[in-house]
Amino acid sequence: MRQRAGTGTLGIEPVPDTAAAQRFVDTLDPTPLTVASLVPGGYEAYARILHPAWRVRHTPRGLKRSPVRWDEVAAIRGTVEHRLMQWPGVWGMPRFGPEAIHLLAEAGLAPIEAPDDGRMPAIAARRLRAVLGTHARPTAKCRFAVWTGWGREYMAGVPENTGRIHTGAGEWDLFRAPLKRLGFGFLESPAGLHFPAGIVWPPDRSWFMATDVEVESTYVGGPEKLIMRLLEDRHLEAWEAYPEDGCWDDPVNPIEFALNHRFGVICEHEAEPEPLRARITGALTRLAGRWRATPR
Repeated sequence: MRQRAGTGTLGIEPVPDTAAAQRFVDTLDPTPLTVASLVPGGYEAYARILHPAWRVRHTPRGLKRSPVRWDEVAAIRGTVEHRLMQWPGVWGMPRFGPEAIHLLAEAGLAPIEAPDDGRMPAIAARRLRAVLGTHARPTAKCRFAVWTGWGREYMAGVPENTGRIHTGAGEWDLFRAPLKRLGFGFLESPAGLHFPAGIVWPPDRSWFMATDVEVESTYVGGPEKLIMRLLEDRHLEAWEAYPEDGCWDDPVNPIEFALNHRFGVICEHEAEPEPLRARITGALTRLAGRWRATPR
């Protein structure tokens, strides 16, 4: 039997009857991988909020992650920043996995870790929540939809009477909760894991927020005044978006990995002994090989 989610003071309530919500999300465009497939049409304006990348440094207390904007990464990598840019194009090489991140950080090279996909990090969600709060009462019971694909640990915390909605991106459990829950782990599993909501909208549907589980951005549709506030917020890296925009391809930065050149730039560090440099290069080359071999 599923265990009941910890609601209590969190104000989280399952929504058993999802008919009205389903009719709302049924207005999403069936064309996959576009903004309109994530956020309903008809809003005055749209914004795309980029999830920050992470600079990882080795400290006496362990690894420390600090947010890095995409425009900073583009400057470092020699790629082009533009409103349709995608992380693989901006980064221009395979992502560093946990093993490579640790290896590079311990060597003092401060690697860049890819943005979080499928969830907006708390540092960005706090700012988004503050702006959205100007267009919805903080105590208003918004609709929060949580992707059902988080796995067994997530499912163990979902109440039995929770209704589901369906979109082109999958199935979502539906809850009511105050807007202040945005940016926090939405449900806690018996193992202590937290799971975010990927779709949120207020009772009056005046705005709509969506984070696809496979992209490193969050999209918002709403009144022009709200979207302008998001675009002008210096704490968010936000770009204007349109319903027909793609959410996957980068039309400016081609994804072409010149392994020796790219890794040579990253790994060249005169202070490091040759064996360590060889280990780093070997680890990253194997990483790239696995990435290339993965079907897409």
